[in-house]
Amino acid sequence: MVKLKSFKRGIDCSIFVLFLAMGLFIWTTATASELPDDQRLLTEEWVVEEGQSLWTIASVQADNVDMPVQSVILWIQEKNELNDSNIYPGQKLTIPVDLEGYVTE
Repeated sequence: MVKLKSFKRGIDCSIFVLFLAMGLFIWTTATASELPDDQRLLTEEWVVEEGQSLWTIASVQADNVDMPVQSVILWIQEKNELNDSNIYPGQKLTIPVDLEGYVTE
């Protein structure tokens, strides 16, 4: 009888550990996401031309990096340490470029 109880306790512990491991696996798989936007993006230099604004530059890049235009504007402002949206012709800006566009098979 004592052996049966210890055997049953061992089975109960094994089942608990199995469910715990499955739960952790499912949780990490469910919460794992793609790389954050900053980590999946490469950068390139953009030279501002006459008539361009942050909005026009960001709208060109927004589709390429799969981000809303406003997010691209904020990204450009942050990476280039811009306090506002004023830019001038000839200014060099770091802009985001999607990493997936550079991956080849």
